[in-house]
Amino acid sequence: MHEDFEMNIARSTARRPSRGRRAVIAAGLAGGATLALGARAQSTDWPTRPLAITVGLQAGTGSDIAVRTVAERLGAILGQPAVIENLPGAGGVLAAQRALKSAADGHALFALSNGTLTVAPHLSKVGYDPEKDFVPAAFISGFPSVLIVSKDFPAQTLREFIDVVRRNPGKYSYGTGGVGSVQHLAMESFKAMAGIDLVHVPYKGSLQATVDIASGQIHTMFNGISTVLPYLKNGQVRALAASGDARIALAPEVPTVQEAGVPGFTYEPWTGFYLPAGTPRPIVERLNATVRRITSDPEFRAKWGTQGIAAKDMSADQMAAMLRAENAVHRKVIADKGIKGE
Repeated sequence: MHEDFEMNIARSTARRPSRGRRAVIAAGLAGGATLALGARAQSTDWPTRPLAITVGLQAGTGSDIAVRTVAERLGAILGQPAVIENLPGAGGVLAAQRALKSAADGHALFALSNGTLTVAPHLSKVGYDPEKDFVPAAFISGFPSVLIVSKDFPAQTLREFIDVVRRNPGKYSYGTGGVGSVQHLAMESFKAMAGIDLVHVPYKGSLQATVDIASGQIHTMFNGISTVLPYLKNGQVRALAASGDARIALAPEVPTVQEAGVPGFTYEPWTGFYLPAGTPRPIVERLNATVRRITSDPEFRAKWGTQGIAAKDMSADQMAAMLRAENAVHRKVIADKGIKGE
């Protein structure tokens, strides 16, 4: 029995770390705790210097206007100025590529559109994966669009439009802002869901396409309500349906595409704040909460509504889900239709 007791003591001593090893373990634990506290403090203190916001679209566009409006209030709330730079090359791809080289500390923000994130990667080698290389942080704005037709088009409703086009495959044309644009993919998706055939006429910008619809040179397109509103008011074009998931404040009498007969279809350009992959979650959450606070203000939303800009209350996780879903839709449309980048 005495021997058994001594053996147990020996085993216990063998399993127990030496005093030196215990010191190393303790130091390691303390170091890990210090690193965790340091990261938490860094995230909590954010921002500690001015925010550099890169906008992947031209100055003066609806997206640019929305970003600048949000950025002004964002800087005031966070106590650091927000400095904006427009980098519109290659449809926003240059701005997204810059994000790959930026520090993931929350001081470099990127205002990117769905065209940059869910279209461009499927048309050319852009060098980034939108679902892995960026962190969705905050939804800035959507841009409600409508399906318009020329004033003499022989249809007053979306159902009538679909019937006319079905009876005349290949006779009518639609315009877009270019091959591979979000407008292009939206119409190709709509054509497939509605079972119709339209001829694509790409332009270098959506405004000229709207002008040609007003003059009767082409027949239809999806375009932003803010762009087409003057033509709607003077009767040069007609809006048959709103393309988003809700009616538009500027044209509440216009039903959505889903309401008018094509269930499941939605299309709405948008812009959001993205951060480089690896940005600490507390920073993402604080940026998201601050932007949502800004865009949820009733007066803010009312003013945007008169400009054809829509705000949405979305968490960072909801933004990520939206990106994944839209990315899958555009990937399929591009593959099925054999669309190639210009």
